[in-house]
Amino acid sequence: FSFLKTERIAPSIATRSRVEQEFLLDWTGRVASINVQLAYAFISEAVAALDRMERSTIEEWGLHAMDTYDRSGLKAALDVVRAADHFVQRSHERKVGAVFGDVSGILLRFVHGLSGRALRLETGDAGFTDTETIFLPPAMTVLPSSQENFLAYKSMVAFLWAQTRYGTFGTPFWDALAASAHPETLLQAFGAFEAVRLEALIARELPGLFRDMTHLRSVLGQAEPETWRQWTWSLRMPGAGVDASLAMARAHAAGNALPAAVCFQGILRPDQVRQVMRARIEREKARFRNVLRELLDNLAGEADGLRMEEGRFGLRAEVGGDEPDPDALQLTFDGAPVPVPEHARALARSIVQDLGTLPDDYLVPAGPGEYDPALFHGN
Repeated sequence: FSFLKTERIAPSIATRSRVEQEFLLDWTGRVASINVQLAYAFISEAVAALDRMERSTIEEWGLHAMDTYDRSGLKAALDVVRAADHFVQRSHERKVGAVFGDVSGILLRFVHGLSGRALRLETGDAGFTDTETIFLPPAMTVLPSSQENFLAYKSMVAFLWAQTRYGTFGTPFWDALAASAHPETLLQAFGAFEAVRLEALIARELPGLFRDMTHLRSVLGQAEPETWRQWTWSLRMPGAGVDASLAMARAHAAGNALPAAVCFQGILRPDQVRQVMRARIEREKARFRNVLRELLDNLAGEADGLRMEEGRFGLRAEVGGDEPDPDALQLTFDGAPVPVPEHARALARSIVQDLGTLPDDYLVPAGPGEYDPALFHGN
């Protein structure tokens, strides 16, 4: 017995077929076995839900509401029942999509296996990177199968990693934006041309994944037009840098259509990148100069206390090729090679990713009173 009003619900059930009536009443009875108020809310939504949800989905929805009641109480269970459309979307994501919470562990191991600066993974409103974190959408549902949606996630991780690894946000990028009278137009064109360069680099570095990316393009009907391939052939050549993408973006006439971005390419958010990079560059310069101070003190100790302050650190090799290679840099002191510990090499890798080399002012050991603990927190 209850005071719940059934006059509105009963006629709507009566218009349904016998099979549908039995289905609705059976599940309402199941939910009522644990709470009548929850069952009333369920049947109030379930009649209309039959027109837009499969019965198997309604069953999952009812079971989820009952389970929520057992774990979290009536209010939380009522929220589940009243958010039927949200449950349908989540159900679709689970069936054919890839959900970040389910695949983040695999994706994190994947990105940690790639070269360059260690990156974090978090969810965001879109796919992008600030050069320390890769932000991914909570779910990927643009493709017809869960496996293909997982590959879209993995391809997005690789593409955004490539932006941080291959100099997308190097000095030429910031100089070009600052000098442009129409930075948003330039940014849109740059994103299209830079995507060509990065995909070519991924094809050389991760050929298996690049084949998957090509498959995803085909499924989405976004294969590159032949005219676009001919126009951008130079960006696919080994040695093409971000300057080449910027040059083509500057020369691009705004009236010419650019190909639509593929789902795994994400977006560019330079304001967030600038903020993160500025803090990191300042922090890592202080860290590296402090490392040199420690190396200098060790060299002085090995030299039986001889004065070392007049000596200078230097680099024996320059950076070149497709990508900056900090491991090819040989740190020297007065022309003699100096062994560099691994933590210092990792720091050098990160600096070279941002600046293309180790600038001369980074090779000056920190002096007395220069140590600032605040610069040594974070990545």
